[in-house]
Amino acid sequence: MVRILFERRAFDAAASDLVSSLFVCYVSGSIIYLSRDVLVRVFYALGDGKPPFYTSIIAIAANAILDWIAVRRLGYGAQGLVLATLSVNFLSVIILLGMLSRKLQGLKLADCVRPLCVLTGVAASTAFVTRAVYDSALRLSTLLLAKREISRQILPLMLELTSLGVAAMSGILVFFTIVLSLRLQEIESLLPRRMRRA
Repeated sequence: MVRILFERRAFDAAASDLVSSLFVCYVSGSIIYLSRDVLVRVFYALGDGKPPFYTSIIAIAANAILDWIAVRRLGYGAQGLVLATLSVNFLSVIILLGMLSRKLQGLKLADCVRPLCVLTGVAASTAFVTRAVYDSALRLSTLLLAKREISRQILPLMLELTSLGVAAMSGILVFFTIVLSLRLQEIESLLPRRMRRA
């Protein structure tokens, strides 16, 4: 994906590899970003903006320190910046959860753990299927298109686009098929009433 969207003959393969590694780090930590954003909105909905504000101030300072350690001391480079940010956001989530639990005099975190674990498993399964379909589609499209007289510059792009498209559609289909079959209350509440099962 990075190769098609960003390289475009303007960057070399090494630059694409770097961006890909950063992309993987960010995607892996997306649940942390989303959790923090949801908690911040909960506090604002409760009319209390101080906890997220103070947590953000502490997070900015901690992020600067961790960035320096990750890049200067440990030599992780750009990936170190991403990992430092993910670590700070994870700590922010823990702090905000603790404050929210105190404010509401207890939270039923166990009710959140099961759906989160299930969705993580579904996401991992979807990633595995998507990768397998991508590899298979790339091999098949290479065999089918290699015999035709297509420009050597156009052929790799066509192969990548075809393989990515098939893999993306397969991943989306697998994800929603598994999620809907599990009948999670959180997912079914998003569906129109006529689509919900009795």
